[in-house]
Amino acid sequence: THTHTPSFPLFNFVRTRCPSPAVPCTQDTQALFQKYYPIEISDMSVEEKIPHMVDWWSSSHQLMIDSGLRREHVTAMANTTGLEFRSGVRELMQLAHTHEMPFHIFSAGLYDVIHALLDHHQLAQYGCHVVSNIMVFDDSGRLSGFRGNLIHSFNKNSEAIRNSPSWPRVAYKRNVVLLGDSTGDVHMSQGLDCDDILKIGFLNVRADEPARREHYAALYDIVLLGDASMDYVLAVLQALIGAA
Repeated sequence: THTHTPSFPLFNFVRTRCPSPAVPCTQDTQALFQKYYPIEISDMSVEEKIPHMVDWWSSSHQLMIDSGLRREHVTAMANTTGLEFRSGVRELMQLAHTHEMPFHIFSAGLYDVIHALLDHHQLAQYGCHVVSNIMVFDDSGRLSGFRGNLIHSFNKNSEAIRNSPSWPRVAYKRNVVLLGDSTGDVHMSQGLDCDDILKIGFLNVRADEPARREHYAALYDIVLLGDASMDYVLAVLQALIGAA
């Protein structure tokens, strides 16, 4: 199973607050969001969007470094944020774990934050593998940079795990259930040699626009509108397990 987060097939974003003045919830990050997010969800081609996404992510990462973000702030954010898992996520992870289905989260967000959230919600026990931007902290615990290639919303795919310890678990899997909420997410299974891919899309934003719904319907096999739970995904997996 391949999933992606945020913005947010697995999560419902309720609210965020900053546990410390050093955490970069600033006017600068809001300005970047207001500038680039409309581009991310626009009808512009992916090729046209990519340079803007690189600029957005690079600028955001630099703001975090410049803000003095510390390792303990990451844990504090996970413990105090209003980021909640969608209804049914725990059951979905349990089901995948019970039936030994590899569960991957591909995210253009932050590896360390996602793991902190999984720990906070007691979901790390289900052994999902996270592919995301990894923070690097210096000896004092201050953020000093990021490891590896920049992952943004339009370059997440399975090539990123080819040399990872989790690759043997997925290399010979013939079937994939892919969950995504952006037009770029449909490519997350790129790099896998599989027979069948069921793509389920979550259309969270501008779901009332017919053209946007048609666009998602052309990319995904199934499209769930608005703030949907994981109930449908669970039902699909349970049916597939029962038919196996």
